[in-house]
Amino acid sequence: MLQPKRTKFRKQFKGRIHGVAKGGTELNFGEFGLKALEPERVIMKLTAEGATTFAMCVSATAAVLQRAVDRGLLPDAPDLLTRAELLCRIVHSLILAPYCAGEFHNDEDLAAFARVYLIPLVKG
Repeated sequence: MLQPKRTKFRKQFKGRIHGVAKGGTELNFGEFGLKALEPERVIMKLTAEGATTFAMCVSATAAVLQRAVDRGLLPDAPDLLTRAELLCRIVHSLILAPYCAGEFHNDEDLAAFARVYLIPLVKG
């Protein structure tokens, strides 16, 4: 069958990713990473189709914050859901665009960022 040399939109490269990864199995820093269980793009689940995933993340984070308030680890605040959503939005943007003004080269950099910016957001 004849094939054109050029096409306007190369649809054969769109969609699912096939095969098993041959590289990229080591972590740059940290002890945990995401493991792909299916050959599919993660970015689409976090951006265009990520409303339900993001809502589950916000509700789980709000539940964790509420348990911390119940145990006396955090002061009681009426806007825990808003704080949980802000935390999830910050972490979500760091996942999608990890190369920003504050690059994290190791766990200490990430912990320092959390101490300076995220913990004051949680404590209020």
